[in-house]
Amino acid sequence: MAVDTKGTARATERRARGAVRITLPASVAYDPKALKKGIANIVERLGCPKCFSGADCLFTTERELVIDPKLAVGPGIAAGPTPDPWRENTYTVGLSSKVRFDLDKVYKAIDKTIDIIGAHPCISGFDFHFQDELRTIVVNEKLEAQRFDQAGF
Repeated sequence: MAVDTKGTARATERRARGAVRITLPASVAYDPKALKKGIANIVERLGCPKCFSGADCLFTTERELVIDPKLAVGPGIAAGPTPDPWRENTYTVGLSSKVRFDLDKVYKAIDKTIDIIGAHPCISGFDFHFQDELRTIVVNEKLEAQRFDQAGF
């Protein structure tokens, strides 16, 4: 607890900033309802229970596993820099601040993202990197440029 200038105790604000890697077991990654419940727990732990703001979250299916001498399978130690987005089958999803600051809108964005990849209700085999709104320009084979950000979406 922090103390303000009047000597009153107040909760210290704790909020994540930057990249956060979240590893999901298949039972959560392949179940949108479980995924949303897990996200609610994550944002609470990151310090902002109502939104996704400030953290670029990379959700990956569990890949680092260890088998102990009794043949029990448990989580392994992640290799490489954190986060280490494995580019194959990874979708980057940019969320505008009006979405990131409202957890219900984040849940709707998850549903829309799953609908786009066509694997609804399951997202098996795909990793998602949710981050602040992207500023991207894509040029197709016809040399047509399209801007993707709040100003050009």
